[in-house]
Amino acid sequence: MVGVSMKRGWVNGWKPWVGLAAVCLSLYCSPALADCGGSPGYGMCANVRITTLYIDINADGWLQVSGNVSALPGCSPSDGVLIRVPSAAPNFKAVYATLLAAHMAGRNVNVRIDPNASTCTVAYVTVP
Repeated sequence: MVGVSMKRGWVNGWKPWVGLAAVCLSLYCSPALADCGGSPGYGMCANVRITTLYIDINADGWLQVSGNVSALPGCSPSDGVLIRVPSAAPNFKAVYATLLAAHMAGRNVNVRIDPNASTCTVAYVTVP
């Protein structure tokens, strides 16, 4: 084994792996598109930042996000830029707690709009 080196260096094989790793990281770490949209019966704000979260006197939650909410089916500019989280919903506390935790942690959320509601109302939320 004279003259054979077992050590791998930049020139002896690591350079292609560094390039591959850089490509993979750029694909997974690139900023995702964040906005609201949909078609009749389906509306969603994907990967949006929560800008405002509050509870009104009737205990309903209200949510403002970084996307264009007026682009959602059932959400008109007359509704303003707020999405309703109704306190009468069976899982209101779980949804509001998820929104609050995401907001406090600085995480983005996905917000699905209820197609059967008369106002711009949350159907469910996810934290990607």
